[in-house]
Amino acid sequence: MMNQSDPNDKTTTQQDNSSGEKSNLINIIKPPLMALKQAVFPIYMKEMPKFIPMALLNFLTLFSFTMLRNTKDSLVLLAPNMTSLGLTYAKLGLVLPASILFSIIYIKIRNNLGFQRTYHVVMTFFVMFFLIFNYILYPLADYIHPDPEVIHNLQLSLPAISNFFGLAGVWSFSLYYVMSELWGTYTLSVLFWQFANENIDTTESKRFYPTFILIGNISLIFLSYVLKYVSDHYTGGAEINFINNTIFLCGVSMMLLFQYTNRYILSQEQYQPKTKIKKKKKQKLSLGDSMKVLFKSEYILYIAVIVLSYGIMINIFEVVWKDQLRLAVTNRNEFLEFMGLYTKYTGISTIALIYVSMYVIRKMGWLVGAIITPIMATVTCVIFFLYCLMADTIDPVLTTMGAGAMFSVMFGAAGVVMTKSSKYAFFDPTKEMSFIPLSDDLKASGKAAVDGVGARLGKSGGGLIQIFIAFIISSLTGEIVNAIDMIQYTIFIIILMGGAWVYSVIKLNRLYQAALLAAQEPNDEPNQEKSAAAPASS
Repeated sequence: MMNQSDPNDKTTTQQDNSSGEKSNLINIIKPPLMALKQAVFPIYMKEMPKFIPMALLNFLTLFSFTMLRNTKDSLVLLAPNMTSLGLTYAKLGLVLPASILFSIIYIKIRNNLGFQRTYHVVMTFFVMFFLIFNYILYPLADYIHPDPEVIHNLQLSLPAISNFFGLAGVWSFSLYYVMSELWGTYTLSVLFWQFANENIDTTESKRFYPTFILIGNISLIFLSYVLKYVSDHYTGGAEINFINNTIFLCGVSMMLLFQYTNRYILSQEQYQPKTKIKKKKKQKLSLGDSMKVLFKSEYILYIAVIVLSYGIMINIFEVVWKDQLRLAVTNRNEFLEFMGLYTKYTGISTIALIYVSMYVIRKMGWLVGAIITPIMATVTCVIFFLYCLMADTIDPVLTTMGAGAMFSVMFGAAGVVMTKSSKYAFFDPTKEMSFIPLSDDLKASGKAAVDGVGARLGKSGGGLIQIFIAFIISSLTGEIVNAIDMIQYTIFIIILMGGAWVYSVIKLNRLYQAALLAAQEPNDEPNQEKSAAAPASS
């Protein structure tokens, strides 16, 4: 008699095989998915109650800061008797002294009230100013500002200092520019990051901080759509009212999030940092002491040249580009719409390049990662400047090809976006990596020297160069000078600084590789310090 197989056994076997296949498929797919999740969003579920409010605070801080940055430029650039050089004068003549004064006041408030109360005091001060501007100063601008014709006559009589007259002629807009700059410095660089450093421990920081940067760039993309909406639906000054009301809501929301996080999240022991990030007291050097460190160490000198070159080049690049933008747009709505697109693509390209840079630096080495930004900055800037110099010849050709009047602005914006994105993705990490193999003493003094000479002079150096050139030309010709008029001179500054940047990267790479090799020799510590600190023979 033949044995007949049970159909249920076959079904069970098929089910077992199917479940086994699914299990194998899950085991195959799960590791790369987990790796992707860790790369994109490396936050654990138990950390979400702490991470979410801090991430929202970071989002609102970047969102409001960038919105104000675009708005302040539109107010000043499009005001009567103003050029893009006026932004340089505003930064050096108004923002710099205001920052020094505000830092003194902030330190006193911080010492007397503690950090939590200081946060609310500073934020309340900023929020109240933008309310006063929105409902008092801006509606009365035509009455409280001097007659534009009077300002124009003063500029013609003293063209060498015409931009100072221009800023004085729209003094409430200039004040708005200063307060917007201070908002960015204190809400982001001081208040948010101090709050994060005090409440995120060392293990969390490796996952929280990169995610904060990602969220910050997402806020830029979101802002671009808000600015597009504003430019499409608000005109005749209503766009400024909308933006300032948005800043007010952001400021209040930031204070509420800050209060909520401190009272209901960080008060719980499980969310308090186990080991706080130990921040050593930042060594500060005078300009003279910084120069001594630079001349004693070729290694630190090259880092300072790199930082200085970026600061000067991006300052000159942006001023010329914004001068083109000022001439191309006809009203504030067009300006805000364009800046929204610029902000959007800055966020997108930065996010993309951050992930690209991880691969490039890991696979191709420090030199390739470090040299991308200077090549990008120099090539895009020089091409843009050459186009501006030959615009009368090139524009008719471009017009026949269907390119509109905004071509030069779009071209310049692309260069600025690529330069800034590569700076965030390649320049910043490779610069910080270069300090790693140094001895503790040289690392501390070197960072202070780079901050004192490279960063500080880089931010103001580009502006000082342009002001000096404009002053000389105006004194000789008796005419008002704008940034475009100086391109035939500033292009040589760009080429010089770009060449110095590339040269410094190549020389620094040799010292960096030597310092890494020396750091791997545990029994040769004196030689390690010597190789990092002493001038190289090459």
